[in-house]
Amino acid sequence: MVPVLRKINVVFLYVADLERAQRFYESIVGFGRPIIQTDEWIEYALAGGTHFALHRTTFEALEGGNPARNTLHFSIEVDDLRAAFKELTAQGVEFIRPPERGHGFELAEFLDPEGNQVRLIQYLDPTSAD
Repeated sequence: MVPVLRKINVVFLYVADLERAQRFYESIVGFGRPIIQTDEWIEYALAGGTHFALHRTTFEALEGGNPARNTLHFSIEVDDLRAAFKELTAQGVEFIRPPERGHGFELAEFLDPEGNQVRLIQYLDPTSAD
């Protein structure tokens, strides 16, 4: 019997510089205050019951992994992609894919401080004219 899968519970992101990643995801991306914080683990509760966690690791453990080659890629849904793009760009975030429109959505992608690719996506109202 195949198990019933309900949703993604926690996305784990392994980082060599936990403090730098925490500043970035809290101050720039806007995850707010963590619900759990230890010397090795920081976890955030996001809308919809999903959690996002930063986990300290070593540079040696990450060696060989190349975020640019899709070792990790995740998406964050936003209400206003253009506003998020403008605000993050003003804070120095490097976008590798500027906002573009797809079928029923707009998306943009940036790199976090450790080179992980993060996608912002806004689902569009199918009745909107623009």
